[in-house]
Amino acid sequence: MLSSAIRALSRVPVRQLSTSRALLSLRPLGPKNAVPAFKGTAVVDGDFKVISEADYKGKWLIMFFYPLDFTFVCPTEIIAYGDRAKEFRALGAEVIACSCDSHFSHLAWVNTPRKDGGLGDMDIPLLADFNKKIAESFGVLDKDSGLSYRGLFLIDPSGTVRHTTCNDLPVGRSVDETLRVLKAFQFSDKHGEVCPADWHEDSPTIKPGVSSSKEYFNKILAMNRSKKLAAYGEQFEDDEDGTTVSKKPTAIHEEIATDEHGKRRFHGAFTGGFSAGYWNTVGSKHGWVPQVFSSSRDARGDQIKQRAEDFMDAEDLGEFGIGKRSIKQTAAFGDHERAGGKRKMAWERDSSSVSAMAQLFAEVVKPVR
Repeated sequence: MLSSAIRALSRVPVRQLSTSRALLSLRPLGPKNAVPAFKGTAVVDGDFKVISEADYKGKWLIMFFYPLDFTFVCPTEIIAYGDRAKEFRALGAEVIACSCDSHFSHLAWVNTPRKDGGLGDMDIPLLADFNKKIAESFGVLDKDSGLSYRGLFLIDPSGTVRHTTCNDLPVGRSVDETLRVLKAFQFSDKHGEVCPADWHEDSPTIKPGVSSSKEYFNKILAMNRSKKLAAYGEQFEDDEDGTTVSKKPTAIHEEIATDEHGKRRFHGAFTGGFSAGYWNTVGSKHGWVPQVFSSSRDARGDQIKQRAEDFMDAEDLGEFGIGKRSIKQTAAFGDHERAGGKRKMAWERDSSSVSAMAQLFAEVVKPVR
């Protein structure tokens, strides 16, 4: 049995064997693992400095690997993380960039202007891993090329890996996503709640538990339902006891008025029961009367009741906790409105031309008495 296995293995192409070994050895450090001990020379503020994992104990740490200095995708990543280092520090986190280059190569790259493909001044350390031991210990070393993959590790203050990603060489990473994940873990650790897909600050979280999780799903269902309606108004703040006040969307109704010639003379929208569209067309300066009037809401003028807030100013509304209202126009409605304006201008131009010709004709051709 062993001999047959050896014969089968001997028939595997050499390149396939090499790839298989690379895949077997590539096991990026996963969550809940302790960060490996590392120590090396880094370029910090334009000088050499020895740093280790012990220097970052008690802080959040983002450790990201990149393949090579003086390349193409790598500087975009390093500059992006470096330029936003203050945002990470504001969250109690530090960032380290690491590659298998020497610290001399790192220094030369930092001393090269950005317009020439360099990094310029950097606000994060560039750690040298010339013997490749750090990349290997984190499981991101491609032994075929001797370069590190684009691995990224989020390490908490206790030295435990909480999040890891590993990209192949051609594709860079997102600083925004790293910040989002960092904030999510910090929020979860502090509040004991879990963060759903695409979670961002101030968005709903889930309290672990069958009944408590239903609150989240009901809230999301209501939010998704409201997105399907054109609406006005602002979200009320939660009550002091933490009760969420649901937003109640108010539908925006479309109105169209057409004259006796079939020309559209009014196209508008309203949110309440009172239809302004009809009254804006009757008795207009052109003196025409709508022949066709349609609305996405049935005529309810007789049902209108005035409310107390109809007589309140902005100060009174705020005092009684009534939210401000503002109509939001959809892009489609705006495009239609602009197109209607062009049609109206063309119609008025044509109408004025016809009127002028009619007046001239009346002056030239006198009736026979």
